[in-house]
Amino acid sequence: MKITSNSNNPQSSAASMNPIDIQELILKELQDLRSERQELSSRLNALDALQELKHNLAGYEVDRPHLKIGFSRHTNTLYDIYKIHTMILDLNENVQSLEQRINAIEEGKREANGNITAKRIEKIKKILKSNGGSRAFAQLQRDLGISPSQFSRLVKCLDRRCFEVTKRPGAKRGEKMLILK
Repeated sequence: MKITSNSNNPQSSAASMNPIDIQELILKELQDLRSERQELSSRLNALDALQELKHNLAGYEVDRPHLKIGFSRHTNTLYDIYKIHTMILDLNENVQSLEQRINAIEEGKREANGNITAKRIEKIKKILKSNGGSRAFAQLQRDLGISPSQFSRLVKCLDRRCFEVTKRPGAKRGEKMLILK
């Protein structure tokens, strides 16, 4: 799925779009895919009916010209049935992935950053700037005076364009660092 912005700036990206606009685009594409899936499903049912007709006519002699034409047309439609069936499977996968993306966007709305979180993020930026741009998680937790679980939730709220989480080089297992980009 290609998400484009409605603005006149061609360099704007999906990351700079409002989450509500992205959700509306995803919902529109989901509706389009559902209607296309319904259309293909009805076409597949019609082709299945033709296949049943072929099996019913298989016992008759094929030397009649009108039956030969019908069989040759039906042979071509068998390939169409296969193509439509694979298209429906692909559409089902697309619909499921879009539904998952919509759910992720809706979850993101519920986890809106509050005033305390915004202040803590600003404090993290100041600490990182004063310490060369990187700091261990444990040190940041002590500097902020918060518990490890609160810090983990805070890290999830950070903008990945500004912050990077990496393993601490040469440290114990599980020690991580926060780096300001």
